[in-house]
Amino acid sequence: MLLIGSKNIVIIIVLFFIAIAGWYVFGPDLSSDRSGIDEARTNIQSASEQQSKAAERIKSVETGLDDSAAKAGRISTGLAGTAAAIANVETRIDSGQNGAQSSAELIAEGQSILARIRKRNQF
Repeated sequence: MLLIGSKNIVIIIVLFFIAIAGWYVFGPDLSSDRSGIDEARTNIQSASEQQSKAAERIKSVETGLDDSAAKAGRISTGLAGTAAAIANVETRIDSGQNGAQSSAELIAEGQSILARIRKRNQF
């Protein structure tokens, strides 16, 4: 047999009143909590979509930067080729100037020889 003492009855009654008070305090808000949970879910989904869009934009910017780096590499290669061509032209100009100088020296020497020969023939 279950003996219920007056102390146990008081504890049961207090727990019963606490349960009823809890229901009145928290019970009506349970349905409004559901709409709050739905709103939070919608906000989280919206934030997730925005994050996905931001990731796509970052990927697009990354691709653009890669393309720009490739173009910069091609420009650099082209500049190196241009610099080599300019150096080649400078070498040819120097060679041409040296050739012109030695031609001028040879012409001057030839004219000097001719002048001496003419001078000898006049006497």
